[in-house]
Amino acid sequence: MLPELMNCLEASLRRLSLDHVHRLLLTLVCSLVLTNCRPAEPTSTPSPDVTTTVEPQGCVPRCEGKECGDDSCRGSCGECPAEHTCDEGFKCQPPPCKPLCDDKKCGDDGCGGNCGLCTAERVCDEHARCVIPPCVPDCTNKACGSDGCGNDCGVCEPGSICRKYQCIDEPCTPDCVNRVCGDNGCGGSCGDCPAPNKCKEGRCDRRIAIGFFVGDGSESWRKEPASMEDFVRDLGRAPAIAHTYLGFPADWSGKCEYSPLPKEWLDRWLGINPVGTMMFSLLPQCGFQDFVEGFEPGNPAYDATLKLAEQIARMPEPVFLRFAHDMNTHWYPWGTCYFGNKKEGCARTPKVYQEAFANFADVIHRFSAGKGKTVWSPHEFEPYWSEKYSDYPAIEAFYPGDEAVDWVGYDFFYDDDKEPRAGAIANRIRGFYDEFAAGKKKPMMIAETSVLCRVDEALACVKTVGDFNTL
Repeated sequence: MLPELMNCLEASLRRLSLDHVHRLLLTLVCSLVLTNCRPAEPTSTPSPDVTTTVEPQGCVPRCEGKECGDDSCRGSCGECPAEHTCDEGFKCQPPPCKPLCDDKKCGDDGCGGNCGLCTAERVCDEHARCVIPPCVPDCTNKACGSDGCGNDCGVCEPGSICRKYQCIDEPCTPDCVNRVCGDNGCGGSCGDCPAPNKCKEGRCDRRIAIGFFVGDGSESWRKEPASMEDFVRDLGRAPAIAHTYLGFPADWSGKCEYSPLPKEWLDRWLGINPVGTMMFSLLPQCGFQDFVEGFEPGNPAYDATLKLAEQIARMPEPVFLRFAHDMNTHWYPWGTCYFGNKKEGCARTPKVYQEAFANFADVIHRFSAGKGKTVWSPHEFEPYWSEKYSDYPAIEAFYPGDEAVDWVGYDFFYDDDKEPRAGAIANRIRGFYDEFAAGKKKPMMIAETSVLCRVDEALACVKTVGDFNTL
């Protein structure tokens, strides 16, 4: 490029006869206009054996096989749905599964896992609760004998006996003439006697089992605390039945709670009388409506009753359960709604109470392994009111049915400070005995009673017990 510049400058100077300064100025001018004087550059033709790569103009997005993420050009290959995320492989992934267990104790958690496992003796029911499975009768290849659930698979014809679940001909005629209990002479039975009666020579030997209740010393009528041990020592023998009360539920602590079985109390009692039994009076001081409305797994009343039944199934002896006694009075929340009883849960009609008792009894009978014995126990108070007030329900209106009731109980108190006349006590309970014990073939107990007498006349009061034998 320099030779062409010089040639251009010299040609210009020859044409102009100027002094040295002018020449310098022209030199500068020619430098400025150099580009106008430069000849065109030759066009080169690439060699046929040289490959020329032409770069594309701009960035090309790369989204093949991608659902989302960077397209390599500062753009996106797509957006994932709400709550989905784009993984390292540029694929949209759903949100992680959240297990839903809430109140479930077992069963599927909705994410391929479980909410818990039941112990070997229990199964997970449709409500995700671990429950003891109901007994399934098994009579496969059985013509007679037990079905494993307390019933028979069949009864053999007279003259046959059951051996290894099959009826085998064997000449034997059952003999129950003038016998109501005991062996029938053919390996069977003429009947059973209700506890505590025992079978003696084909007849039920009537017995009276004495029970007791010892408070914690806080009762207004006690001057000093007493214990089971004190009572048994003073009495000189261990009673057959020990009795106490449980809130089921009660709000004694300020909250409506179901009282657990008192383990310490049980251990002390069984230490005194290992073959004795016990009775719990269950007081639904609050929440009585739960025994009627929605009584199923998940309902607090149902769950508490099921737990109680399972605990009783492990007891060494049968346990009496006196549920919501004195229902025909108006002083308990579950009693009648008469005479200003506005306590929450009072039975608006006897039918409400009947349903509550039947629901409670059903769970006890199914899950206590035959150890739980329900006691229906009204108060003597009622006959007076039903006779005086035509709309006051009679005792029979509260009876929840033969299937629900194992024992009938009667609550009455001798509040006279004089020794009763002969037959006075029996006369007070005979009507109830005839209708509900003898009439319905139910064993009966005096579930709650006491006498009003001075300590130095205690013997006269005890004489009233013997009067029961006249029934």
